[in-house]
Amino acid sequence: TLVLAPFFLFGLYILSPRLFNWAWKTENANDELSQRISEISEKAQTKIAGVKIWNTFNEPLPNAAVAGLLSRFRFVYITDFLLDVFTNNQIEAVVGHELGHLKLGHVMSYLLFSINAILLAIIIKSLLIIFCPYFYINSTLTYILEIVVFVPFFAIVFTALARYCERQADLFSSAITCKESFVSSMNILKLLVGTKPKWFPKWLLTHPEIEDRIENVNNTSELKITKLIKDSKVLRYLLLVFAVILIFVSVYPVTIVLNWSNLYNAAQAGNCRLVSDLCNSLPEWLNEHPFVLEQRS
Repeated sequence: TLVLAPFFLFGLYILSPRLFNWAWKTENANDELSQRISEISEKAQTKIAGVKIWNTFNEPLPNAAVAGLLSRFRFVYITDFLLDVFTNNQIEAVVGHELGHLKLGHVMSYLLFSINAILLAIIIKSLLIIFCPYFYINSTLTYILEIVVFVPFFAIVFTALARYCERQADLFSSAITCKESFVSSMNILKLLVGTKPKWFPKWLLTHPEIEDRIENVNNTSELKITKLIKDSKVLRYLLLVFAVILIFVSVYPVTIVLNWSNLYNAAQAGNCRLVSDLCNSLPEWLNEHPFVLEQRS
């Protein structure tokens, strides 16, 4: 299941435009809006297939999105509420932010991060089975460990990555439109969505606070798309290298666990010869492991 998860996510990204068109009851944008968004997409060097109006069913949802990894099936989605409240320049800034996520490869960064998290979970679980068998067998303790360790770790690291990507997309939008349009769109957004509760920690937010986003754009003197693209590539390379390292690290503990799986199946089938052969193939220090002793008996 863990191994297949990244393929499921990738498939979801591929099918997302069809899912959005169905779930959001979208309709094609008018020619004027489509032309303006197409010009922004050309500046972002990110091809799109069209622009869709996202029906929010009278909900005050000021949002935009870009869905579709393949340009032939890629659409920009804009909520009807956003069109009613924001000016043309502000709409372009919001769309530019979403195109920035795509141009800077943030979808791939999230996918690589997910793969790293899955590999890390596999390694830790395998090591627990090998070195802490009594702890791992106790399902209650295992669930507590996952809740106390895995979930907070994933949340903290993922939200940090998400905030970084949001800041990069903000800078990208400001580079292909203008700072003033982006800042004004953020100020309106702040009025519409309000502020987070003071007790909620910043390090668990997937998006930086609006004041921080405005400050980040205003304090960046040079907005160079080439630098943003380079930084995003470096991030993906680091995530890819880390994934390769984790794959090599996982080979030994995962191989032991898989051998134990074969040992268990052989014991259940009553194949004593195969049980003996599998036990003899294990490292000597594992011969006294509770699981091995149980299968031998």
